[in-house]
Amino acid sequence: MLAMIQPSARLKDNLQQLSPVDGVERIDLVDGKGAVVASMENRPASKAR
Repeated sequence: MLAMIQPSARLKDNLQQLSPVDGVERIDLVDGKGAVVASMENRPASKAR
């Protein structure tokens, strides 16, 4: 399922528009032409040492 959000100036507001990430493997960021310009994988967080 492709979810589109209406972006706002505040990251907090944008994040609240997103669906829960359970089952999401990756988020692709696309440009105006639909080409993937970046991807973010859903991986467990690592702890800093």
